[in-house]
Amino acid sequence: MKVIRIVGFPDGTPCPVAGHYLERYDPDAPTGPTGQALFTRHIAYAKTYVDAAAAMAEYQRTRTLDHQTRPDGKPNRPLTAFTVSIEDKP
Repeated sequence: MKVIRIVGFPDGTPCPVAGHYLERYDPDAPTGPTGQALFTRHIAYAKTYVDAAAAMAEYQRTRTLDHQTRPDGKPNRPLTAFTVSIEDKP
């Protein structure tokens, strides 16, 4: 089983969830164009994926209801705002 761990922001800006694991994620949540994500410091609560490919698919998931593209025309993939690592869940 695999989990997604947040490394930080790609530009090196301090990230409040760096080192945390993704617990829940809904890119289509009605909270705005970035959806909704919940993070945890405890790997036991992290959302699990069957393999690294499934974890990467989640990381790259695009909004489907609205805000499907960013202002620059690229797909709106909210989690890609972070650099992540895919890790084994013990």
